[in-house]
Amino acid sequence: MPIYGRKNSKTSHLVQVTVSGRLQNLGVFIMKQLLIAFAWLGMISACSDSKPNVEIEIYERASLYIKSYEVKIKAIEDHVIVNDIIVNRGNCESLFEKPGFPIQLKFGKSISVSYGRRCDVTQVDVVTNNGSWTVTY
Repeated sequence: MPIYGRKNSKTSHLVQVTVSGRLQNLGVFIMKQLLIAFAWLGMISACSDSKPNVEIEIYERASLYIKSYEVKIKAIEDHVIVNDIIVNRGNCESLFEKPGFPIQLKFGKSISVSYGRRCDVTQVDVVTNNGSWTVTY
């Protein structure tokens, strides 16, 4: 692969100077690294465009006999559809009947679901029409 040429003073022919094999390999390596960096940059910028359309809050409730958690989901956009609420990757059961999903919420409106029975809330996933949002405590 020629990089540049120079004239030979005796023969007046163009002499090609080529890159050694090591430099060629280095060039390929750098190109691969740049492609990987641009791919990561593209994925990061694509992911950062969407913002949560809900607020996720957890309240700990304690009574004389039972400790429970209330998971409150509040819409922070005009039109939000909540498709599911998953607590501790599905390992916690709600104390009462879970509301039927999907649920449509308008701005400022919220739904709450109570969890208990030896369930310490560690992670809450909320699946909406704008994506899935996870909060870890």
